[in-house]
Order: sequence, then structure tokens, then C-alpha cells
Amino acid sequence: MDEARFSPYLTQLQFKTEKLIRLRRYASVGPMFDAMQIGVSGMQAAQVAVAARARNIANVNTKGYLPVEPISRDSAGGVQASISQAGLSPETAALIADIPMSPVDLAAELAQLRMAQIAYQASAKVVATASQMEKTALEAFG
Repeated sequence: MDEARFSPYLTQLQFKTEKLIRLRRYASVGPMFDAMQIGVSGMQAAQVAVAARARNIANVNTKGYLPVEPISRDSAGGVQASISQAGLSPETAALIADIPMSPVDLAAELAQLRMAQIAYQASAKVVATASQMEKTALEAFG
């Protein structure tokens, strides 16, 4: 008799327990969902690369211009990027300042610009895929 009275509560408890087990499995694949953060940081790194290449291209005819390079380094959950002046000795920089043309290689800069565009598109695809995976997992376990 008591079993019948508690049956709805036991069913709810069993359902909640199964849901908790599914959520724990979902949480155990948490690093898989860090893909979104990695993808976003990749997009940001590609933007930094585009900015560096654009700056070099814009100054291709500037006398004494020293090219810049995008620098990327691994960080927790993605990549960090910054722009750095080309590592030239002061003597080399002084020599470049006397050259009537910039040492920027336009063809190389355009190729690097295209690579940054492709990297941005790939990172955007990672973000879109991670978003879809998260949506599917939440629907499955929700």
C-alpha cells in the first residue's frame, strides 16, 4: 500500500537520477565544449594577423618603415596574439631607415593576409560546430 502512495515520487526521483547521470556524462566531456573558446581565440588571433599585414601593406612605400609581425602563443583555452616590431638590430634598423623603399615584401604580405583569412574562416567553423554540438547535447540531456 505504501509503495503505491510513493510510486509517483519514486518515478520522479528515478527520472531525476537518470537525468543527473546524463548530465555528469555531459560534464565529463566538458573539454570538448572548450572548442568554442579556442575557436574564438583563433578568430581573434587571425584579426591581429590581418591588422599586422594591413599595416605592412599600407606602409609598403614608406621610407624607413620597419615591418611588424603577428606573434601567436598558446594559452589556457586557446591562443593569444599580439603585434611585434620585426626583430632587427639597431644597426640594421638604421640601415633600413636610409633605404628609399620599405623592406616590406608585398607578395609575401598578401599571401600571409590570405592565410589569416583562411585561419579566421576555419576558427569560425570551429565556433559554429561547437555551438551546434552544445545545442544538440542540451537538447539530448535537457
